[in-house]
Amino acid sequence: MLNIFRKDIWLQAVIVVLVATLLWLRALLEPPAVPFDEGGVLFMLLAGDISPRLAVIVGWLLTMAGGLMLSWMLYNKKMISHNTLMPMLFYIFAMSIGRHQTTLTPLLMASFFLIACIGQLMVTTSYLSLTIDKTFAAAALLSMATLFCPAAAVFIVPLMLCMVNYSLYSWRDWTMLILGFLAPYIILETCFLLSNRLFYENYLLWYSLIPAATWRWPASVGQWALAGGFLTVLLVVWVATASISQSRVVNFKKNTGAIAIFLIGGLLYALWQHLTPIHTQAFAIPFAFASTVYLYEEKKREWIWDIVLCALILTISITN
Repeated sequence: MLNIFRKDIWLQAVIVVLVATLLWLRALLEPPAVPFDEGGVLFMLLAGDISPRLAVIVGWLLTMAGGLMLSWMLYNKKMISHNTLMPMLFYIFAMSIGRHQTTLTPLLMASFFLIACIGQLMVTTSYLSLTIDKTFAAAALLSMATLFCPAAAVFIVPLMLCMVNYSLYSWRDWTMLILGFLAPYIILETCFLLSNRLFYENYLLWYSLIPAATWRWPASVGQWALAGGFLTVLLVVWVATASISQSRVVNFKKNTGAIAIFLIGGLLYALWQHLTPIHTQAFAIPFAFASTVYLYEEKKREWIWDIVLCALILTISITN
């Protein structure tokens, strides 16, 4: 199956759609509840009255769109050498682990802004550092993500670590980081004030910045086991990817480092949410990238990974 993702792009698209549909099929038949408890102000504004079945349909479409956006970004930034949908496939895997993840969730909507944020942090061969405007844009995009999923604020830690990684110690760079993060909130507050409504009258926006993390996702033993297997594979592919990056050009190494740093954000998010298996979706972007890089290089034992992928599809479908 993996060999197909090195060839015909249209056949890849058919396989990805079929796999995504299989993983979300039970949710469409028996829609899970939408986790409004974890949603930010924009999530509540856009999805506050959505029905469970419509939430599943929208969630499926957004998962597909997010995977496509990630594949395009990695190809556009020259992090993958072929126009392939393999990152999209692995992104869908990571975003579909657990039955209650197969619906419209705050982190699913926030992931679009996290992907764009990482895209701003990636450098090119002509300029191997971040400019002030990219720092501002990355912070603003992360801030937008928190408006959908307040717990995504923990990703400010890897964003700051990326700045250190690029040796950005100037007060101008850090000022732009702070201003970029505050900009969406200032704009949104201005809109509320112009409409004679304050934050505390609209979903307690400021309070939502400190998520209580009291929502507990129901998880079976199978889901815990699947989450453990997912994290094991994540570790394996990242160790391999780190080794592969040593033989690549400088910008590939720096960009790989930036994505790897976001693993810390995924870990912080999981800890904030009490390590429930559903939140393995916080690792979706690094998982999709590392899996693609590794499996493009690994051709000798490709049949083994075909079996692993088929087993993963079957297991997720059953546990969901």
